[in-house]
Amino acid sequence: FATALDGYVLAINSYKYTTSSLTLKDAMASMLTISSDIGRMSNSILLMADQILAMADNIGMQADQIILVQEQQNLNIQTTQASVLASQEMAINIIKLRALD
Repeated sequence: FATALDGYVLAINSYKYTTSSLTLKDAMASMLTISSDIGRMSNSILLMADQILAMADNIGMQADQIILVQEQQNLNIQTTQASVLASQEMAINIIKLRALD
């Protein structure tokens, strides 16, 4: 857009001596309107960029939570496996003791 506006300004400047003031006034008003529109679009783009950054931060925090949950589940699995193994060993010992009686 900036390049297009620069070209527009050059075109207006090149015609300013051969074009009526009324036409130049209209052209200048159009250029100012375009500049204003570009400014509003730029502000909208910046707002969207801020929202994208916020969403990326949220995604990062969610990823951290997922990793923490996975680590906790790994610990739970290890604890559960150790408990199951201890229960099996206890059951085997009880069976052995009962068989000796």
